[in-house]
Amino acid sequence: MKANAFAVLVLACVSLNASAARADEFKVYGAVDASLMYQSQNRKLSMQSSGTKSTFLGFRGSKKMPLDWLEAGFVFEAAFAVDNGTGSPSNLNNTADTANPKCTVTGAPGATCTVSNDAAQGIVFQRESRIRFLLGRGNEPEAPNAAGKRHQLSLGRYYTPAYANLAKFSGLFGVTGVGSPLTLGSASQGPTAIRASNSISYLSPSLYGLSFSAMYALGERGFFEDGDLLGGQMAFDRGAIHFGTALQYTKHAAADVGVASMGASVALGPVTLAALGQYTKLFAQVPWFATYAHFQGSLKVSHEGTVQLAADWLEVRHLRDDSGQFTAGYKQDVSKDLSLYAKAGYVMNLGKAVNRSPGTAELAAGQDALATSIGATLLF
Repeated sequence: MKANAFAVLVLACVSLNASAARADEFKVYGAVDASLMYQSQNRKLSMQSSGTKSTFLGFRGSKKMPLDWLEAGFVFEAAFAVDNGTGSPSNLNNTADTANPKCTVTGAPGATCTVSNDAAQGIVFQRESRIRFLLGRGNEPEAPNAAGKRHQLSLGRYYTPAYANLAKFSGLFGVTGVGSPLTLGSASQGPTAIRASNSISYLSPSLYGLSFSAMYALGERGFFEDGDLLGGQMAFDRGAIHFGTALQYTKHAAADVGVASMGASVALGPVTLAALGQYTKLFAQVPWFATYAHFQGSLKVSHEGTVQLAADWLEVRHLRDDSGQFTAGYKQDVSKDLSLYAKAGYVMNLGKAVNRSPGTAELAAGQDALATSIGATLLF
């Protein structure tokens, strides 16, 4: 009898440990993207990292709390260059750096300060670095940035609402490399064009496909002072229809930056159509206005292959940083984790200032350029 009781106790302990192990989750994930790119304006052939999707290494973990409606976790993501192995530098974007007086939020609009003066760093978690809490009951969404059945509260470095809306409708070309959004290369976007440090963000559960998020980021100079950001995004994702709109406002000593963004996409059988518009205003002594429009269409030519065409237009008044872009590309899915792609983009600098196209090198006033790339993306 004692032996049987001891066996039952051992089995109970093993069962409890197994349950705890299942409740505490840890995942290593990421993407590796490498391509060969040719640029006509300087006749340069180079190997590029992040040709369509950013190359990064991510760690995600979660732990069940004694309260069954609460779960705590973390998300750390570090970008790096697969062509040479260097880590992508982080920056202090909206944060005041009292230790380095040359690195402050009060610089020119669009300027950010990297921790190591733009030099390559080791692996640092500059993409995402946050602790998050999931409140409520239900399964966690597969993607850490997606709305699920629970409320999500995050503290740390995270993507801003306007960028999240831009990336949502970027299509096959993504937000890096040839064909990436022209607005990301413009000097008009301010220090929080992509991410914000010291952020407090909330993501609601999805209700019939409708969700919303809110963010407040601290510049650490005072309440709603230089570097502070306030913004939000509303999204609708149901079946073949996707919609998103975002607003954000960043306090900036040189010029406050306001961004409004709206996009939508619809799938009609093998054809998917999408459009996005973004309006940016810099509240400087002489106001700057930036208008960005993006249109794209994709066609599945086979179960694994997709062709996409896109057109972009960016007009920056006062800076005279106008430009246009036409891109065509093809993506072949070898498996659910491996894809091959080829892209060609033609960028026209129609303004009178240097163009900062993210897919090509800087273009002089009135200069055009053609860029092509072929590469592969592996998800893990």
